[in-house]
Amino acid sequence: MECVSNSEFSIIINGKNSDWIKARSGFRQGCPLSPYLFILCSQLLSNSFYHVDNELGVKVVASAPKISHLLYADDVLMFLEAKIVFVTKLKRIILDYCKWTGQTVNLNKSSLIFGNSVGRAKRRKFSKILRYKEVNELKYLGIKFCLRRLVTNDYLFILEKAASKINGWGNKFFSWLEELFWLKRLYFQFWFFMLPILLFLKAF
Repeated sequence: MECVSNSEFSIIINGKNSDWIKARSGFRQGCPLSPYLFILCSQLLSNSFYHVDNELGVKVVASAPKISHLLYADDVLMFLEAKIVFVTKLKRIILDYCKWTGQTVNLNKSSLIFGNSVGRAKRRKFSKILRYKEVNELKYLGIKFCLRRLVTNDYLFILEKAASKINGWGNKFFSWLEELFWLKRLYFQFWFFMLPILLFLKAF
């Protein structure tokens, strides 16, 4: 990652380029090299998980392969059994990755979710080792992550989003056919996004 520490750019001011400005945080946002660097770094992280002989991760069902981590954009979801040996190995993977790439973990945006079978003493110990805060649930891209059974209130945000869109129409005049068209389009937009991800309750 040393190659990204000396990037420079200039700003067009009144039609003229300014002097070169040296960036202190690597490539600027939108740089065409950023996606390729992300892929390289992500592959490095994935290789680190593979090198621990498939010890980390959890199974959805007994016959399924283990899922150790999921990558999306610059976020990572990691899964493992609540055992000190696995937490220690995960800590080592994270430290090595940060050392190799020069990246750091944002502790303010990192958190842990434990299963109900994990005792309080273990939770405190693991949180101290990883330095991440414990939460009961979290939201990512509008989707709620939690280990409990979802209830009707957990889906109300879909209606709230649609209602806020409708309120944004203000006093615009629509015929009843136009209103019906836009309402259908609006609600289907949210439904099609959520249906492949969440199991909806019959009551909802």
